[in-house]
Amino acid sequence: MNRRSVMIAAAIAVILGMVTWKSCRYAWNPHYAANEAVCMGNKLYNADSSAAVVNYTLDIGARGIADYKTLLRTRDYQGDLAKFMLPVEYIEPKWRGLDTLEVIYNEAEAFLRGGNTTSIQKEKDIVTLNGIVITIKERRMNKQQTIQNYINNMKRYAK
Repeated sequence: MNRRSVMIAAAIAVILGMVTWKSCRYAWNPHYAANEAVCMGNKLYNADSSAAVVNYTLDIGARGIADYKTLLRTRDYQGDLAKFMLPVEYIEPKWRGLDTLEVIYNEAEAFLRGGNTTSIQKEKDIVTLNGIVITIKERRMNKQQTIQNYINNMKRYAK
């Protein structure tokens, strides 16, 4: 094989790699309700239906379908759904008023669902998102418990 053939083969491999990478990227398929790849799921409304916890799925190409949860007001349905995304660790949401949402923080959910990035500081017990106060009622697993579980498992398997 001559040098030119190797260069052409390398260029083709790079181009195929970039096309594959681009097709699997998160950003190519935006989180908008009007996007055909978004399928709106169930909604948990507050008392006056001015806000809701909305579950939706997004077709993310070669990686399949991903589940998301977002906190929207009525005016937000036409905008970016990911702007007010809730972490997957926030489970069992319940409205405790028009502008107060109560959740349970379960760290294991991030491992089960692959996690998603949000701008919420998950270590705080009270957070405001989209003008709604989110309170954490219970933490089912914190970092210290997680570390202790790993240590206990390592001890058990080391025997």
